[in-house]
Amino acid sequence: MRRRLGLLTPYHIGLILAFALALGLRVVVASVFLGLGSAPRFSAQPDQIDYEQLAFSMSTGAGYATPDGLPTARRPPGTSLTLLPAYAAAGRSFTVGRLWFCLLSALTCLAAAWLAAQCFGPAAGLVSAFWLALYPGHFYYPMHFVSEVPYGFWLTLACGSMVSALRDARHVNRFTLLAGACLGLAVLTRPQIALVVPIAGLLALLSRRTTRQELIHLATAAVVMGAVLLPWVVRNTIVMGKPTLSTVGGVTFWGANNETVLNDPQLRGLWLRSSDLIDDRHPLSGTEIEKEEQAWQYGVDFVARNAGRMPGLVAMKVWRLVSPFEATENRVVWWTFAVAWLFTVPWAVAGIVLALKDDRDRIAGGVLLVPLAATLMTTLVFYGSIRFRDSIIPLLVVLAARALVRVAPRLRAHGITRLDDPIGPLAAKD
Repeated sequence: MRRRLGLLTPYHIGLILAFALALGLRVVVASVFLGLGSAPRFSAQPDQIDYEQLAFSMSTGAGYATPDGLPTARRPPGTSLTLLPAYAAAGRSFTVGRLWFCLLSALTCLAAAWLAAQCFGPAAGLVSAFWLALYPGHFYYPMHFVSEVPYGFWLTLACGSMVSALRDARHVNRFTLLAGACLGLAVLTRPQIALVVPIAGLLALLSRRTTRQELIHLATAAVVMGAVLLPWVVRNTIVMGKPTLSTVGGVTFWGANNETVLNDPQLRGLWLRSSDLIDDRHPLSGTEIEKEEQAWQYGVDFVARNAGRMPGLVAMKVWRLVSPFEATENRVVWWTFAVAWLFTVPWAVAGIVLALKDDRDRIAGGVLLVPLAATLMTTLVFYGSIRFRDSIIPLLVVLAARALVRVAPRLRAHGITRLDDPIGPLAAKD
């Protein structure tokens, strides 16, 4: 019989403490190092200038438009849409906006705990919640209006919902629909994660163990995801003249695949803004759509001309993704990020190995590893960045927690089931 405090188990008390720690840490960090009410700065995170301005534009009824009133699709709308409720409720308040992002980041810790507990047991859930609460690459971003906060939130919820759906694969349920909706919002925040659909579909079709019911769940979630994306695609078809999720893909591809990046060891594997690449041979002119098409062509031409050197460039992209060292002159940030990742990565790798080897982890491993594969594929095509890794750190922390509780049985907590026993019939199902 579990000991309880009122209606709360020790597990739930632990989650409350993890949430309080996460929220308090994020608010304090944002207050001390930036100031809750300070305006977003280009020098800190350039992307946030666009995201914040677009949220403000929508809150005033001006639509998804640039400051001069022109409709745009140069940024995926998910980050601005996530900020919009705060602005709709309180006006253009940077304080409320940052507090909202701090709350979403703290809630992601609970979402990670929910995902981990379903996959690997409640102890893994608690470890995941506290690990993510204290991880610098997660509590840093709520200071800024950038995509990492909403993306991590929606992606973690999507994975947790899909695991819940597949635990009862006999028929489509509310978690199937929620998984598709959250994945759609994640795609609206970072379109490249849409790669999970073909990757998951291909793996499911190739696996002999995939049931017809599981395929129905995956297909239903994909349809719901498409329904979430449809209004934005229709808007761009009408307003921008092309059914697209964003016009940033071309300039990003060209920015990561060009002679300057290839030949400069300090930049190899990273990217440059298109403004640093435009010259007489590479002009960008016309509409937003036309500029993106030109940028795609410049990038494709570069790859074709330098096919023999691409393996080296691709290897550097991967290194930029997994490197513990952030390009910053702030030595406190440099060491904090490096130490946290160097501690996390061996546990995450061990969790990945366990997920691949253990038949009990078939569903959990698939749900967790497919977004990682999509992130790697995005890196190979575009560029590598610690930000890409930090955006999926909730999933990596869940895998790390799985390995930690597997090898450290002394971490059992009173009132919590065995550390390596998944909750419910997830393991027994296979």
